[in-house]
Formats: sequence, structure tokens, C-alpha cells
Amino acid sequence: MSVTCFINYNTSEQTLQHLIEAVKNSTSFTLDTESVCIPYQPNKPALIQLQVIQENLFSYIIVIEVCHLPHENTEKFELIRELFSYLFDPNNDIYVWGSIDELKKFMELHLFSSNQIYGSNNINSQDYFKNY
Repeated sequence: MSVTCFINYNTSEQTLQHLIEAVKNSTSFTLDTESVCIPYQPNKPALIQLQVIQENLFSYIIVIEVCHLPHENTEKFELIRELFSYLFDPNNDIYVWGSIDELKKFMELHLFSSNQIYGSNNINSQDYFKNY
């Protein structure tokens, strides 16, 4: 069973704190990103999709709508940063489809740093399917 949550400027602090607790209490995640194609320009970051896999087989699907985040100087934004700081813990397994480099273009949003991204245990799931 899973629950889907969207993170944007309308997300309550209580919901963010609940999601932070879920991330803190998990060690397995899947992560994917989506960007908007803009002709003759680099793609614009749009979504970070995160699955928080819990031991009881319950999971949260978190969709971070990066074009609709609260302002950086708000408590809500700080809570979103905190969620990412727990996600990128080196003891966590983060399964990505492709390279974790996809997140580099999202760094301009100031949600996480390159040290956090590359310090985490990222597993490229695509590598497991190359032989098929």
C-alpha cells in the first residue's frame, strides 16, 4: 500500500514534518526526476519523485513540485531541505534510474548540495537491466 503526497507551497508544515519522520525511519528509497523541455534551451527542472520504502511494505510516494515551492526564507522551505538532508544520509540506499547526476540541475533550487548527492549510496537500477 502507498500514499501519494505532493510537496509545494500549499503543503502544511505538519505534513512536511510527518514526511521527514518517514524519511528518517527508512533506509531504502527510489528517486526519479522530470524536466520540462524548452526549445533551444536546457531543460527546466520540474519534479523530483521520491518513494520512501518502509519495512512494513508501506510506502510514501512524494512528488516535489519544484516550480511551486515556498520561498527560500520560509520555515516550509527549511523543512523541505531537512527532508533532503535525511534522504541523502550515506547509510541510505537510493535507487535511481540512470545517473544521480540528474539531480545536478536541481541544485540551483538550494534544496541540497552536491556533497549531499554524491555522499549518499546511490544505486543505478538501469545497470541491472542492460543485459536484457
